[in-house]
Amino acid sequence: MVSHKPTMTITFQPLDADSAAQAYIICQQSHPVPWSERVFLDCLTAPYYAWVAIHQSSIVGYYIGLLVADEVTLMDIAVAPQQRGNGVGKALLEHFLANPKTLQGNLCWLEVRASNTAAIALYQANEFVLQGTRKNYYALATSQNDKKFEDALVMQRKNSRK
Repeated sequence: MVSHKPTMTITFQPLDADSAAQAYIICQQSHPVPWSERVFLDCLTAPYYAWVAIHQSSIVGYYIGLLVADEVTLMDIAVAPQQRGNGVGKALLEHFLANPKTLQGNLCWLEVRASNTAAIALYQANEFVLQGTRKNYYALATSQNDKKFEDALVMQRKNSRK
């Protein structure tokens, strides 16, 4: 018998200086080689836009988008490890796709680790289509003596304008 966790009540607010520290912890927990804090904080300024997902007063995930001309890129999306499997990633992606800034773009792009099958399935369920592969794109280790990398899948979605 498959057990499903109850749907969480999630609210969203812009990722800002007050929520950046909590969101950056999730970034560090979510990536083998996370962005530097400086790069993360730079994504709080235009042309980037970022939002956090909140459940019971705690930040449980975030996304960062980038709008340039008529194209949008989902730069990063991450869920707190203890909240994975609760629908937070799906809620974040739905919020991102409905965001007015995202809707300004004709095309939406993202890159995902080739091994992240759950994310790939979520993106495919939301009309993202594989466009290609970036070989050895994601670092898996930070040690100079242990350089390992993973491919990124490049996916694209056409925005439907209403």
